[in-house]
Amino acid sequence: MQMKASKFIGTPSDYQASEEIEFQLTGELSEWLFATRFWQNFNATHDTIFDQFEEDEVTIELVKQVAASIFARIRDLRTVDQPSVEFVYRRLPDGMPVTAQIAKDGLIEEMTRLGEFLTLIAERYAKATFDL
Repeated sequence: MQMKASKFIGTPSDYQASEEIEFQLTGELSEWLFATRFWQNFNATHDTIFDQFEEDEVTIELVKQVAASIFARIRDLRTVDQPSVEFVYRRLPDGMPVTAQIAKDGLIEEMTRLGEFLTLIAERYAKATFDL
């Protein structure tokens, strides 16, 4: 079963000379964010409806808030005393879980790149699109 990657896109305004930029999050990290309820918790506290398999245009203010939440999650991960993180990302028709495992250091590294990318969008771009 293939995990769906997420894309984050920064789009300049009509008056900016820069071009659109894109960051693709691995399927493992994308699924982990949903499995650990990152997006569900973000939605509950920010009155948003980010959902898996959907594309949303996102205001720059929300991009800043997502970046802050990503950095907070990184701080939490640093306290985990395990070399890897295991999570359930699907269930088979008979209810059996399908699990995946990610190295904690790789997870932190990719999340850091995502947080930095979102910060760049917030500083230099007019709008963003999240394809989760």
